[in-house]
Amino acid sequence: TELTKQKGDMVSGLKVYNKYCLSCHALNGKGINFGPGLSEIGSKFGKDGLYLSILLPDAGVSFGYEGYIVKLKAGGGGAGIITSQTETDLELKMMGGIINKMKQSDILEKKKMDRSLMPGTLYASMSDQQLIDLVEYLSTLKKVN
Repeated sequence: TELTKQKGDMVSGLKVYNKYCLSCHALNGKGINFGPGLSEIGSKFGKDGLYLSILLPDAGVSFGYEGYIVKLKAGGGGAGIITSQTETDLELKMMGGIINKMKQSDILEKKKMDRSLMPGTLYASMSDQQLIDLVEYLSTLKKVN
């Protein structure tokens, strides 16, 4: 509640976005298409919702962005979002937007994660002012009519 009353700087917020968010979230065609796109996020959430998404990402994972841990019989595997799955194949989009294609017959275990793929400690690497500036910037990203 206290944070939503703060006024941030949009220019600084863009810099914070470029530093912390660009590697997983696309914005107007730029960035990595891994997490939900942010081009119109200000139309979807008010500042309170934006703070909640950043501070407590496990509170609400968007449909289609549920994380899975996949272990392969030969060892290895990965964590990410299942983008395609058939009887014989599975595609797992991993951080950085890398697509890992696997055969279902090679999978030892596939488990849905209880948590968001977005680190719940991301905000800890920011100052309070950076967080306020980021939310100020994100709140301006509205749907164009």
